[in-house]
Amino acid sequence: MSWCTCSLGTRPKWRLRMVRLAKNLREAEAEAIALICCDSLNLSGAEFCRGYIREWLGVGNPVSETSARRIFRAAKEILRAGSVSVSETD
Repeated sequence: MSWCTCSLGTRPKWRLRMVRLAKNLREAEAEAIALICCDSLNLSGAEFCRGYIREWLGVGNPVSETSARRIFRAAKEILRAGSVSVSETD
């Protein structure tokens, strides 16, 4: 088991368990994360993400529950990192 420490520009606060995934699954998950972030932030590009996900997974192949958890967890962390709380603006 290998571990990766992520810091997001500050000292490390959490540890991410590394998982070895096939390239098509890594790419599909990355595009799904981008899709969620684009849609959440009202950015363009979501239509491209959908096409890339279909390309990497293949038409009709569903996303597994494990992948969905990884996708939502990563998107949540990215969106949370970019948000400003009220206490930070004082």
